[in-house]
Amino acid sequence: MNIVLLAHSHVGNGVFRAISRVPGAKLVLAVGYGKTETLVPAPNLVRDWRERGINTAVIIQKGKPPWDEYPAGDILISANWRHKIPESYFSRFPLAVNFHGCNTLLHSYRGRRPIQRQIEDRKKTYFLTCHRLAEQYDAGEILAQSCHRFAFVPSELMVYGRMGEMAYDLTLWILDNWNALGRNPT
Repeated sequence: MNIVLLAHSHVGNGVFRAISRVPGAKLVLAVGYGKTETLVPAPNLVRDWRERGINTAVIIQKGKPPWDEYPAGDILISANWRHKIPESYFSRFPLAVNFHGCNTLLHSYRGRRPIQRQIEDRKKTYFLTCHRLAEQYDAGEILAQSCHRFAFVPSELMVYGRMGEMAYDLTLWILDNWNALGRNPT
């Protein structure tokens, strides 16, 4: 299966780790950001990808990604991605999913900065939701969720670290079930 990964932070790292462990999974394009969040220390995914021999790794520095230049594949995974992905691009994939850190079944904390807003609201329970990409932000069909409850209000780094682990598990589930989840099962 050919996979395009648009990723950032520990969530993207968890997805990448899962992809690299699945026989037959080929990363045809991996796109990450040149800079990490200033408040959340995050792994430099593009550097890590290149060190592991992924020569399709691309850095987004500023501006919008050149969607027309990106290839399609079997699966598109958006993991903590900041740009809106146009339907003209994600509709080229049989399965296009997004990972979103939210507090409930995706109805609250839609859009940008969901983790930071939850911490500001002193939440202790965090979900990582895998949903289909849709034209509206975080509005696609929910495919799977993982949840972790902290005993205290956590820091951003703690939440992102845990979400990286949840992303790893959810990605393994997606890759295991991608034929059934795709719009054109084979």
